[in-house]
Amino acid sequence: KGTSLIRSDEDDEAIHYFMTILPRMKRKARAVGNSGDYTNFTCYEFTQHAGDTVFIPNGWWHAVINLTHTVGVTQNFCSPHNFNKVWIKTRTGRKRMAYKWLLQLEEHYPHLAQRAKSMNKRDKFIMKYDPKEIRQREKEQERLRQERKQKKRSRKEHSQQQRKHHHRSSSSSSIHNHHSTTTNGKEAAAATTKHTGIIESYQKDDYHRQSSFSQNSSGTIHSSDRDTKRTRHVSP
Repeated sequence: KGTSLIRSDEDDEAIHYFMTILPRMKRKARAVGNSGDYTNFTCYEFTQHAGDTVFIPNGWWHAVINLTHTVGVTQNFCSPHNFNKVWIKTRTGRKRMAYKWLLQLEEHYPHLAQRAKSMNKRDKFIMKYDPKEIRQREKEQERLRQERKQKKRSRKEHSQQQRKHHHRSSSSSSIHNHHSTTTNGKEAAAATTKHTGIIESYQKDDYHRQSSFSQNSSGTIHSSDRDTKRTRHVSP
């Protein structure tokens, strides 16, 4: 084909192929000899005249340039002998034509149509433009879409359940903390009450000691006890 010999600033039009690329191919073939990509390299050149028919074997690269105003009729030829190979190439390279061809085979050559379908089934090949295959493909796509939706719904429900469980755990923890706070508050209040009672008892006892002294004949005795320290004031 010579694509490796085309530079980036060149095109592959027929005139350029014949004038530039083909001469490069010939020079390359002579340089490398019968090796590599040019093993068994052979180039046939001829001029086709009006009324001539040319058969190009399957897999041969070829190019045509019109020397004058020309009307050409070309057809792709396939026989039962090379049908399998042609079908495999056609179904992937020319998908729309392959489906139309299959319809014609079903009408005129049913045994070849059956062979084509068997190869498709063997290779798990789905024809793009076959209505039956299209419906099957759409059904499969819908099934996958529903599976994705179901998975998304399940993830959402699982996430909601986790949030609810977390909320219940937080609420239970808050109630426990509130109970502990209330208990601690009651204990603190009880301790405060007990402490206050001690203070009041001490104050009453202290007042009792302050008042335990009485007046006698020698005068009035005032007694004051503060912080275990006792001071007496005596008046004549």
